[in-house]
Amino acid sequence: MARAGSSRRPGILAPFTILAAVLLVACGPGGSPQAQPSPDATVFRGGDFDQLPRYPRSETLNQPTEKAGIVVQTFSVPNAAPQTILQYYADRLDGWQVIEAVRAVGPDAYRGAWVKGDRQLLVSGGLAPTLSQDRPVAQYSLELGPVRPVP
Repeated sequence: MARAGSSRRPGILAPFTILAAVLLVACGPGGSPQAQPSPDATVFRGGDFDQLPRYPRSETLNQPTEKAGIVVQTFSVPNAAPQTILQYYADRLDGWQVIEAVRAVGPDAYRGAWVKGDRQLLVSGGLAPTLSQDRPVAQYSLELGPVRPVP
């Protein structure tokens, strides 16, 4: 039985102890080298993806992921139209050659593709589902990798 005036609260500490253990395991050192993707140095040149412009007010939805030499990252932009975002890229990709002009690929969905040297950039965007029709949210993805057929 707890003494009067005791500050011990076992019901509150248990969830925090469990959370701390989970975070320690998830973020701790060690782990397999295969657990994290690593770009093939012959395909992906560090910094290429970071040099791509970002549409103003873009919010990152995920960290860049890499698979088979293709790096992808997705963003959201409140109060933006997908077509406007794609046009932004069409206007700002200096030195990139258009291999697929910006075009509609579905209702409120657009795509465009560019190439520069041995690198290809595919930009696609659409409206994100939201609870409010008054404040549309656009999502777009940047996909950078070796030159390949456009899907």
